[in-house]
Amino acid sequence: MTPVPIHALTAQTGRVTIQTQDTPGTCPFAIERPIMRQRWERLTFLHWPFEPADVQRLLPMGLDVETYDGAAWVALVPFFMRVATPGERRVPWASNFCETNVRTYVRDGAGRSGIWFFSLDASRLGAVATARATPYRLPYFWSSMRLGVRGSRVAYLSERRWPGPRPATSRVRIGVGSRSLPATSASSSIS
Repeated sequence: MTPVPIHALTAQTGRVTIQTQDTPGTCPFAIERPIMRQRWERLTFLHWPFEPADVQRLLPMGLDVETYDGAAWVALVPFFMRVATPGERRVPWASNFCETNVRTYVRDGAGRSGIWFFSLDASRLGAVATARATPYRLPYFWSSMRLGVRGSRVAYLSERRWPGPRPATSRVRIGVGSRSLPATSASSSIS
């Protein structure tokens, strides 16, 4: 599997801005013929610190774990996705679904930052089959998933269906609080 460079993720998602080390908020290349547009909603990032050596053992050769405050960070990221063609065509049921990914942050041999996905669970089998068949061979899994909103509370549930390993489940409940201010120079602290 190939790590997804942060700049490529920025270009592919279209509506998500991720800052790169070189020039914040910019993509170093243009996508001439995009194949899809994605909109991520009800997005939650949950991060846990780990010993860098423990995470490094899970990565393929050629990738180094990226650390922050001396720790490797692993994230569980549940959200709701809307997918459309570049011309904004959608298939109502197939184009809208829940997804949860488990990721860590890496650098390749040239020192470029990227994201390594340990798993990506989605509630649409067609999306899973398509993603697994791409040249990136993304580790997608078909899961039964639910997202519920009640006032300022959001709940996510994911239970893996195919392929294994099973059981793989997550249950997340969060309370949406007040907005936080953006970090001033978080990218300069990552090593």
